[in-house]
Amino acid sequence: MEINELQWPDGVKIRPRHLRKQSQFKVDYQKARAHLKNQIKLMNGTGVKITSTPEAPPVAVYFNSAGKSYCFACDKYKTKTSNLRAIGLTIESLRAIKRHGSSEMMEQAFRGFEALPAPKKSGWRTIFGYDAGYNPSPFDLKTRFRKLAKRAHPDHGGSEGEWIALNEAHQQARIELAIN
Repeated sequence: MEINELQWPDGVKIRPRHLRKQSQFKVDYQKARAHLKNQIKLMNGTGVKITSTPEAPPVAVYFNSAGKSYCFACDKYKTKTSNLRAIGLTIESLRAIKRHGSSEMMEQAFRGFEALPAPKKSGWRTIFGYDAGYNPSPFDLKTRFRKLAKRAHPDHGGSEGEWIALNEAHQQARIELAIN
């Protein structure tokens, strides 16, 4: 299943756009997707969920295998296709460790990919504490953002996840309310 909303694992930073690289992969999106799904199938994976957005290259893939949930997230490359391809090749490599090495090595490698919960998606009104349908004035939104930013920023006792969620909510509110 593909979801047009990125569900990036909590605690994992998204790489700034200017640090992403051009890949050497020569594959289109459909082939990269098919390869990834096949690799997950070969390890008896189920419940595959590919998350991304149409306008940005980061990809996070969630699935279950052997009673555990896994998440592979990649934003190293400039295109969604390249990031999807990288995840597929990574899983293929980990499967090779199991085949040619010892299963203990594979279990150790996969432990690092045990799924971190996806961030809880809330509407911007919920994050800002507004009732559904309420449209604050630009001044009210700015004031509320500054108040919440003081608590959410990592330098003031908040977490990176809270800070990112607050900034995303602020951006969503500004777009929906057509505030420059």
